[in-house]
Amino acid sequence: MGKLAVYRLGYFFSIVFTFLFLGLAIWSHFSGHFHPESSLFSAYLSLGKPLVIVLNAFMFVYWICRRKCWAIVSILGVAACYNYITAIWQPFNLHKSAEGKELKVMTYNTHSFGREVTGYSAKEFAGMVQDEKIDILCFQEYGGSGDFTNENLYETYSAFLPHTYLPQSHSMAIYSRYPILQSDVVEFENTNNCAIWADIDVEGTTLRVISVHMQTTSFDRMRSKAAQARAAANEEGERQIYLNFTDNLESNMIERANQALMVEEIMKSTDHPTILCGDFNDESDGSWFLWLFDTDTLAPIVESTRKKLAGLAKSDEDVLSYIAFPNLAEKFMEDKLNCLLKTSMKVKVLKNQSLQKLTGPKTHLKSQV
Repeated sequence: MGKLAVYRLGYFFSIVFTFLFLGLAIWSHFSGHFHPESSLFSAYLSLGKPLVIVLNAFMFVYWICRRKCWAIVSILGVAACYNYITAIWQPFNLHKSAEGKELKVMTYNTHSFGREVTGYSAKEFAGMVQDEKIDILCFQEYGGSGDFTNENLYETYSAFLPHTYLPQSHSMAIYSRYPILQSDVVEFENTNNCAIWADIDVEGTTLRVISVHMQTTSFDRMRSKAAQARAAANEEGERQIYLNFTDNLESNMIERANQALMVEEIMKSTDHPTILCGDFNDESDGSWFLWLFDTDTLAPIVESTRKKLAGLAKSDEDVLSYIAFPNLAEKFMEDKLNCLLKTSMKVKVLKNQSLQKLTGPKTHLKSQV
């Protein structure tokens, strides 16, 4: 085979891989719409988005260096992962700070504060929470260790966040600066994980705060066991650990998807604005995210809010703004409506003045005639 034939073959395969990587990027964009039980490949592809982005970026640089138009295909592959990229990398803040009252919510998987027995880590973190003036604090894997017990944890954090929900037999907690009206726990089947929620009265506005801890990936546990097997020169045991991890990873993907459906029911059960936080043990564009924030979930809330704001809300953006920030949005819409009324009146006055000016000269001419 001549050099020209090899060159053409390489060029052909470069184009094929370019479109293949684009296809993977597009599939990964929609992968969260599939339940892992029906499409495990989509679930794995969702986890593999970083690799898909790198492959498309590599091909983009490759085609740019060769000055070929196929670079457009590769940049489309990167663009298909835009939601994922902007979820993990934000070089600057695109969101403006809200004017007026600000609500600060923090979520943290403590892992029992590293099982540090003196309470130093828990107290140091409490100091940071106070400095940041946090209003609502959600903990996962919450618990004391050694001499620093759960009671000590409660005394440390309730000193400045007095309203609490600490369900028994669950390592979850919600601390709040504002009164908690009601709360409950939702246990996930066949696992120690769960979700807890609390309706909190924030200066007259009721918010539902949901804190979740979804099924783990078991990656850290697998890595620890594999290291022990490797240290004991047990190659067969190490191989079996990796094989079992693959099975566990698949079952855990399915568990998390089912847990997301249970959390969705909690969100649907209230008309109050909802804040969802926690340890999801998954990437930010997975099936749990798409299901929990699907338009069908928001539809009942949007419809009831639209009726409530009849005559005030002029667009879907107004309705969604009210759901997220009721007090600020209502004032903004009232100001906007008043501004429109004033502008309308001013235009009417100017129109009348213009008509008078036009009519004036004509009358004067008639009198001269």
